[in-house]
Amino acid sequence: GGSGLREWPLVFTSSHGYGLLDGDATPPYYYWLRFMQKATNVARLGVWWRHGAGLPGGPTGPSLRGFDHNTHFLSVVSEAGPLLKVHMSACVTSVCRPPTGARRDPCDIKVCTTAGNFAFDSLIVAMDLKAARRFLDSEVEEAAMAAQIRHLTYYTVVSRATVPALEPGRVFYVSNSQTTAELCAPTIMLKPYADSDVLITWAYGQPPQEPDGVAVGAAEASERAAAERAALESRVMDSVGRLGGKFHGIERVERWGEYFPHVGSEDLRAGFHSRLDALQGGRGTYYVGEICNLPLVSECIDFARYLVRRCFAPQSDLLTVRQEKRRPVERAADAELAAAGRR
Repeated sequence: GGSGLREWPLVFTSSHGYGLLDGDATPPYYYWLRFMQKATNVARLGVWWRHGAGLPGGPTGPSLRGFDHNTHFLSVVSEAGPLLKVHMSACVTSVCRPPTGARRDPCDIKVCTTAGNFAFDSLIVAMDLKAARRFLDSEVEEAAMAAQIRHLTYYTVVSRATVPALEPGRVFYVSNSQTTAELCAPTIMLKPYADSDVLITWAYGQPPQEPDGVAVGAAEASERAAAERAALESRVMDSVGRLGGKFHGIERVERWGEYFPHVGSEDLRAGFHSRLDALQGGRGTYYVGEICNLPLVSECIDFARYLVRRCFAPQSDLLTVRQEKRRPVERAADAELAAAGRR
């Protein structure tokens, strides 16, 4: 507590949108610890690395940083040929699955989209589980778990500003902007190009739902967004001025209203990830994404690969999958929360 909450590396972690340092938008400490271990090298500082006994230091960052994902995806699609169909810009409108315990038939999962209607044997939900309830025919347990998920509001702001103090291509972290009193203030500033006055900043907005996970109404959310856009411009202008620069105006504001899906401490202690894992395969449905592991690209991909090997691998590969069964995040989450017993 105290001034330590304003110090590195918590300022670094919070600046990236993974929870404010005070108030209801503060996530369980478990998420911060995992983020610092996986996304940075601060695990080498010892105190932040408690699960690597006998190892010289912590992880060295996401394995896929800098990887050209788009080119790789297009290459996979091309190699798969007619075996893989990709529908771009199509929206799912409804999903109808067989009830729990019902006899399964081939292609008994019906998916309606703006690109047409389809039938499948299995469904992989690769998006935010709470948002997916807009079209999923959820039963009691799935709906209850989705209701426990919380989000934060995070903004990306593109402005025009002349800031000589900022070195092009380097990230500038703004301390003391990671609290509820400083919503809409830049937490990160980046001047991406030496020959341009483009300035990119990131900031928190008001959380999109109350602490119990109930979403605010559409009208209130719209009103908040309008007020926050004005506040974002004012705060960026102030930050630029404090650095001795000149602010020329905002070009674009991107609002991420369902940022960082996570659950509260009590839900973690109650075994949220184990409960979610128990749903895997039920009603022919499987779940991947941030809530299953951690909001980092490499972590999401690692979990998705693990799930596919575990649930869809040929029988000859099952021994390897069973040997890796203790790797999922739900094991680490339950163990860490039981030991920590606090946020």
